[in-house]
Formats: sequence, C-alpha cells, structure tokens
Amino acid sequence: MTRQGLAKLREYEGRELRLEFFFYTNNPANAEALNAKLVKFGYDSRFGESADDPALFVTTGWTTPIRMDEPTVVDWIETMCRLGFANDAEFDSNSGAHKLAKQQ
Repeated sequence: MTRQGLAKLREYEGRELRLEFFFYTNNPANAEALNAKLVKFGYDSRFGESADDPALFVTTGWTTPIRMDEPTVVDWIETMCRLGFANDAEFDSNSGAHKLAKQQ
C-alpha cells in the first residue's frame, strides 16, 4: 500500500472496518486454493475469470473487520503478500485503500 493509501486509512483510525482485496493468478487451481484459505480466515471470498483479461483469474472479497491503525493494516498487507506468494498469485496491495471499508 502506498503512503497515500495509509494516509487515507488514518481518517478511520481506531475504527474496525472491512477491506476489499484482490489477488491475480494465471492458474485457476491457484485461485481456488487461495480462495479456500481466505474463507478459512472468515473472509467473504470468491474467485473466477478476470473480466479484463481471460488469461487471468481473480480471487476477491472482503475481510472481517480490521482495526484501522498503521501497524495492524501493514501486518495484514504483509500476510496477504505472503499468502499470494505461497499460492503463486499477486496481491493488489492498493485494493484495500481504493475501496475502503464496509462499515460494521
């Protein structure tokens, strides 16, 4: 996430909000395996073919509520990056800031 994205999150400091996430891969089995792991986290997750590029598969959804402070959000981003790497998928680290928060 960019510094600008983190600055936007500061507007919500102390609140617990849901973040939208996106992962991209060229293998549908990787998208499905990643989706299963995200569902185990309790996230609302789904996967399918990318609308923009039929050679890509997207895993997307919303987190459970996450505390909006820099250490927590940075830790979440790092976890998502590692999860993407382990499943041969790219985590879009800017997605959470772009479509910030389904309020709980």
